[in-house]
Amino acid sequence: MKGEACTLRYGRTAIAYELVRSARRTMEIAVHPDKRVVVRAPAAYGMADIEARVRKRAGWIARQLAYFEQYEPRRPPRQYVGGESHLFLGRQYRLKLHPATRDGVALQDGYLHVHCRSSAPAHIKRLLDAWYGQQALALMPQLLEDCWRAFGGEGRYPRPRLR
Repeated sequence: MKGEACTLRYGRTAIAYELVRSARRTMEIAVHPDKRVVVRAPAAYGMADIEARVRKRAGWIARQLAYFEQYEPRRPPRQYVGGESHLFLGRQYRLKLHPATRDGVALQDGYLHVHCRSSAPAHIKRLLDAWYGQQALALMPQLLEDCWRAFGGEGRYPRPRLR
């Protein structure tokens, strides 16, 4: 169920929340681990009443957001050097750089092998970005097809296009 996006100022902080109106009798404020704030309110509540309740709970919301912030993964900026860890399909692979006359990237034996004419980080980044793009083009059509079928798309919904 999609709600409307709202924002409330709390001191210098802006608290963004999603407002979902429904046939309920009480109001609920939930802060999720992905740092989404969802306010579920009875359809009859006016915006002033909702904002007043959110403002009253703003300190608690800010503490919850700070709590979940501590669990955010802290990844240093990518250096694109040998031995560095990179993700592919949810798994980590280490970079192995190989001087070569032709550029190329291959996933083999648990490593991302980057064959490159130049070991400059910007060049390595371009090669990896292009490789990730090729992998997405190869894998995404089948994933989209599987999802479409899993949700009963055959005969019920038009086949989505991947762009």
